[in-house]
Amino acid sequence: AALYGTPPDRVSVGPEAIEHGLAWSPDTMTSNALYYIGLTGEAVTVTTACAGFHYAVHLACQSLLLGQTDMAIAGGAMVRLPHPRGHLWEEGRILSRDGHCRPFDAAGTGAALSSGVVTMLLKPLAQAVADRDQVEAGGKGSASNNNGFSGMAYGRAEPERTTRKD
Repeated sequence: AALYGTPPDRVSVGPEAIEHGLAWSPDTMTSNALYYIGLTGEAVTVTTACAGFHYAVHLACQSLLLGQTDMAIAGGAMVRLPHPRGHLWEEGRILSRDGHCRPFDAAGTGAALSSGVVTMLLKPLAQAVADRDQVEAGGKGSASNNNGFSGMAYGRAEPERTTRKD
């Protein structure tokens, strides 16, 4: 229980403990990563539950297309502790019927919870070729979408459905 317990109050732990705690805050990890690996430029943290990495890639691509940056790093991390075991499917809920996530697939039935970490370095293709980089993949485009009201809620309570009148 102590491993996942509530941290002590800020006054009793002192400034060093507070600084260490802030260093691992999800809101500051991108700034800290830039600092520790010696890069400059913007550091933006994007959190959107399961789509954070996808939004980060989209924003990085937009920055590259607009000429705001020469290269961008997009990453995402979700590590669940303790690691959950099993899969519980319920009719009308967010989790998939078979425990597999198949985005953009007609056979997809929902999400599957897991842990993972991913990081990508993005550059315009012409620049990557000129720099003799090992190119693993290319992107033809990106977009963002949040289902909002038409999507599915994560919680148990059903929202009151209202119709917007313009």
